[in-house]
Amino acid sequence: MSTELHLSNKHVGLFDFNGTVNDMQVVLKQNIFVARDYFGIELTEEYVRSLWGQPRADVMRGMIGSNFDELGEDEVVRIWRSYDDQFPRRAMPGIRESMISMSSAGMLLGIVTGGEGRYVRKYIEQMDLPELNLVHAGEEIADKPTFAKAVGHCLLAGYRQEDMAVIADEPNDWKHAKEVGLDCVIISAGTMTRQVLLGKGVPEDIIIDTAHDLPKVFGISKA
Repeated sequence: MSTELHLSNKHVGLFDFNGTVNDMQVVLKQNIFVARDYFGIELTEEYVRSLWGQPRADVMRGMIGSNFDELGEDEVVRIWRSYDDQFPRRAMPGIRESMISMSSAGMLLGIVTGGEGRYVRKYIEQMDLPELNLVHAGEEIADKPTFAKAVGHCLLAGYRQEDMAVIADEPNDWKHAKEVGLDCVIISAGTMTRQVLLGKGVPEDIIIDTAHDLPKVFGISKA
């Protein structure tokens, strides 16, 4: 960490999924493979990465062009999901170990994502993550309407808003966390580099470069 970020007063960690927990290198490989194998379209890693952070429909349209509008989003998603078993998901480096340390220290952990719930739960099982206290999933990746729902769930469980923090990897996650009054940690090892994050207005003092630093941020000794 270039600066010391301390959130040792937090008791709830709400994790974004894609790029924070879910290793996007696997998703990248699947995107390139499906575009070539099913649609006959050659994509570069750099181009696919440039699409990330947009709504799912815009990302898919960017990858397969007019095929997306001809087939419709539901059918394109079905095609993509049909390749899932060839690309089992894995956790981002350091995430599983850090989540184990945080859970062992008594923190409530949750996943908050716009991804479809049944697939998110399937991917979580593939990653062998520690038991999660909540998984809030929706349909729209760009919006994060589920942050507010997750906060409501935690409040009902007896936690205060100041007990909670978001762990994520993109500027939109930071903005949505601010909108519901939550502190946020951004990991630059996800979909964007530190320099890109800074260029998009993310404060430097909330950026860490590796998930391995999360226990330190939350004042926890590693398990």
